[in-house]
Amino acid sequence: MTRGACALLVWLCSPVPVLAEMDAEQYQSREGAPTAEERERLRAEIAAEREAARRREAAEQAEREAARQRRQAIEAAQPAGRRLYERRCLGCHAPEALAQTRHTRPGWYLTIARMRWLNGAAVSGKEARVISGYLTKQQPLEGWQRPGEYGLIALLPLGLAGVGYGGYRWYRRRVNRHRAATTST
Repeated sequence: MTRGACALLVWLCSPVPVLAEMDAEQYQSREGAPTAEERERLRAEIAAEREAARRREAAEQAEREAARQRRQAIEAAQPAGRRLYERRCLGCHAPEALAQTRHTRPGWYLTIARMRWLNGAAVSGKEARVISGYLTKQQPLEGWQRPGEYGLIALLPLGLAGVGYGGYRWYRRRVNRHRAATTST
């Protein structure tokens, strides 16, 4: 049975009549019209409540502005690298994940460059240099891993040259096959 059917059954079986509306007496106020003094008192109370609400809003706005200025002062006291790191890096990365990563300065710069090129990170070249300098000081790569990273960075141009040469050979083979196919027909 649906709700509507249940409600109809309860209404039909109810011993007490169910009123759908208020009767005329319920619309009438038990008290008389307020006097002029009462109306003025009520207007004064309403005006006082409005003024108190306006003051509360002004105080809250002043507190929000003071908090914003405190945040700006704290941010301005931080080094430029930290500000850029927080603004550009922590929007996508969790601080805990980045705290475990260690690189040399070129390694950090290449990591940021990879983020720019492959992931579309909004970091300019100058900002990348500042951030990589900050991260190098905060999270340096130490010990036996340093020469390894420098070695990999030194091999990067060779790898790129190999990819370029492979692409050149692929292109030449394709051109030669095309020429051979067009001359034989």
